[in-house]
Formats: sequence, structure tokens, C-alpha cells
Amino acid sequence: MVSIGTPTPVSAQSRGTGISIEGAIGTPLRTGGHDESVALGLRLGERLTLLGGAERLYWPTERNGPGYTRGGTVSFVSGALRVSLAPHLRAAPYAIAGLGRGVSRPNVNDVFPTPVRNDATVVFFGGGVRIAASDHVSIIADVRAGLVGESDSVGLVVPARVGLAWNF
Repeated sequence: MVSIGTPTPVSAQSRGTGISIEGAIGTPLRTGGHDESVALGLRLGERLTLLGGAERLYWPTERNGPGYTRGGTVSFVSGALRVSLAPHLRAAPYAIAGLGRGVSRPNVNDVFPTPVRNDATVVFFGGGVRIAASDHVSIIADVRAGLVGESDSVGLVVPARVGLAWNF
């Protein structure tokens, strides 16, 4: 644990070309389900990384007393800016914010038998930590809050994710 929190040179996060490929999986905290994402990162400096990616979030239909929440899947492409708050640390905390656009498909089942497809807009922000595992591999973990807007509704989703980043 001491080695994770000990300051190390910035080179621990691999200077390379400043490009990374990142993949993460997780679960929405409020509703269960799952989250998968992949992104391409471009480091714009010691603290800033621009990310372009694709993500898929799923949450199940839930019974809420006498009613139900439909749940569903939203798939989107997004752009985000990640700001490293202490890039000199081996375990570097970061803040992230982004915007995405895609498609929402609410669940179809015996309670909701009609298939629906909506355009969706996603706005998210959150924070996490990036831990240098080697010169070219980092472990990433974050929690984000996202607003998913569809044609007639806006919902909150809060996924917690963990993944790997391969730094070139």
C-alpha cells in the first residue's frame, strides 16, 4: 500500500507518444446491471487527456411498490476530458467530464411488451484514480454520475468501473 501512494517521477505514467487504449467494466450503483466501455486517449499535457470512446450501459426492470421502472440499454459514443489532479503520484487521482450521443432501448418484457428505440444524450462527470502498474499499463477505477436524456425523460445513472489502460 505504501508503494501505491508514494510519489514517483511522472515517467511512471509512461511518456510514450501520449496515446492510450482503455477498457473498463462495471455496474450502475443505484440499479444494478452492467457497463462496458472502450476509449482512445490523447494526452494533451501532463494533466489533461482527451478521450473518445464507446460505452454500453444496461439496467434491469425493477418493481417499485405497485409500479415498475422499465430499465433498458443505452449505447453511445462520447468525448471526455480527464484532468489528473496529481500526475506525479503513482496512484494519480483524476476528475472526468464528458458528453455522449447514442441510442436507448428500454427493456421489453411481460410488463413492457412494446419495443422502443430513442435517441439519447448523455452528460457525465466524476472522479477516479489511475495507478501505474508498469511503464505502459495502468489500472483505472472511477465513479461517474450521468444524466441520460431521451425523447420524453431524463434519468440518472451512476456507474462504478475498473479497467486497464495501455499507454503507447
